Amino acid sequence: MAGQLNNQFAPLVKMAAAVDLGWVSQVLSVIPDPSGAAQIAALVSSILAGVDVVRLANIVGQIQEIAWTAVEKLLPRPGSFRSRSAQARR
Repeated sequence: MAGQLNNQFAPLVKMAAAVDLGWVSQVLSVIPDPSGAAQIAALVSSILAGVDVVRLANIVGQIQEIAWTAVEKLLPRPGSFRSRSAQARR
């Protein structure tokens, strides 16, 4: 399931990697905004400009696969768990 979701997000990740976040940061920084939200967005964009989005997505996907594998080994599948009282009745 996690793999299917990752595959569905792949085009979005590629699109995000193609955006020039440095330019977006510059545009956001000149917007007059008394609340400061545009400045915060400019700062976040500036920080994200140095991130390799595709590599980060691959790392997150690997972490997700490891986590799912661990959860599947530690927890029973839905419907396969029986309470002690149900086992005692057998």
